[in-house]
Amino acid sequence: MRIKFIQEVTMHIFLDTNLLFTDPFLRGNYNRQVINLIEQILTPDEHAEAAKKYLELKFPDEQIKLYMSRVVFEETKNHYTNHIKEHFQNLKEINQNLSRYLSVSSCITVEKQKDDFLSYFDTYYQNLIEKEILKILEHPPSVVNELVNRSVKKIPPFFNDKNEFRDAIIWLTYAQFVEENDLKNCYFLTKNTSDFCQKSDAKKVPVPLHPNLLEDTERFKMYKTVQGLFTADEKFKEFIEETNKIQQESEMIEKMKTLIEEINEDYIESELNSTPELKDIIDLTVSKFITNSLDIDSVYNDVHYGGYLQPLETYPNINSVKIFHIDIYNKEILVSVDVEVDYNIQIMLYNPIDDNIEESAGEVECKFEVPISFIVNDDLKIKDIEADTPFLIKK
Repeated sequence: MRIKFIQEVTMHIFLDTNLLFTDPFLRGNYNRQVINLIEQILTPDEHAEAAKKYLELKFPDEQIKLYMSRVVFEETKNHYTNHIKEHFQNLKEINQNLSRYLSVSSCITVEKQKDDFLSYFDTYYQNLIEKEILKILEHPPSVVNELVNRSVKKIPPFFNDKNEFRDAIIWLTYAQFVEENDLKNCYFLTKNTSDFCQKSDAKKVPVPLHPNLLEDTERFKMYKTVQGLFTADEKFKEFIEETNKIQQESEMIEKMKTLIEEINEDYIESELNSTPELKDIIDLTVSKFITNSLDIDSVYNDVHYGGYLQPLETYPNINSVKIFHIDIYNKEILVSVDVEVDYNIQIMLYNPIDDNIEESAGEVECKFEVPISFIVNDDLKIKDIEADTPFLIKK
C-alpha cells in the first residue's frame, strides 16, 4: 500500500482598503479568482473527492481564508456609499437640466433606487461572511493603547511625520491576530507601499515590510495586488496548481487545456490588432498615461519654460506581445501579457513671453509597454481585458 505525504496547508489572505476602492465586490480578473477558489474548496463538486484519489497531492486538505479588518470594511462601505450618492446626485442634475426642454418634471426613470445599491453592499458581504468566504476582524482593545504609545513616541512608519491611525489599526489588528493564532502562510495585500515599507523596497516582489513592522510579526508576505500573489509567490502558485489538477479531471478543464495550447503570442497579437474594442482599451490607457503621467522631459530634452504632451495616435499598431503568465482558474483561461505599441506624441511648449501662447515643438514616436490581462473563452475569443499602467521603453 502506497503511503502519501499529507501536509495540511491554509493560505491566509489579509486585505487593505485600497484594493477595494475600485472593485468593492471583487469582480476583477484576479480578485474574482480568489472568491471562486474559496467557494470551490468550501463547496467542491461531486467529482472532486474522486479526483483526489487519482492524483499525487502535496496539499490534499488545502484551504484559503480571506480576512478584512472592521476598519477596512467600514472604509470600503463609506467609499462605496459616497460613490453611489455622487452618481445619484449627477442623475438628479441631469434630470433637472433635461426637464427644461420637456413639459414634464422628470425625464429619466431609474429602475433601482439609491437604497437598493446601499442594501446590495450589505447583502453581498453578509453572504460572504455566512458562507465563511470572508472573516471580519475586530480590533482588539490592546491596539488602542499601542496606537497611543507609538503616536506619542512618533514611531515609524505610521507616526514619524504623519498620523496614520487608520493604517496602524489595520496593521496591528492583523499582526496580533496571526500571532495569537499561530498562523502560517499569511499574505498582506496592499498598494500602500509608502506606509508599510521603506521607499527603497517599494518595487520589490514580494514587498519587504518596514523593519519596525517586522518587530510585530514576521509571518506576512506583502504583495501590492492579488495578481502579484498569483503570479509571483511560488508556494501559492503550487497551491493553486494542485487545485487546478483536481479541476482538470473534468471534461471542461480538459477542453480548456487544449485551448491553451492554441494560445500563443501570434494569436494574441492578431486578436488584439483585429478587434477594435480591444484596441480601444489599450489606446485609451496609453493616451491617459501620456496626458496625465508622462513627463515631457522624458521625451524632449529642450524644455525651458514648461509644456505638455498631446497624444496623437488612434488605434496604435501592436508591434509585439510577450506572454508572462497563462493558466486555468476555475474553468477560465486567464492570460497576462506585455504589449508593445508605437504612439505618436505632439510636444507643446509654453511661450516664455505670453502664457496664452503654446508652440508645437514637433512630434515624436515613442514605444510603450502595456501590461494587460484578459480571459480567453472556449471560442478562442478574448474578453474582459484589463490594462495596467504603461511604461515608456523607447523614444
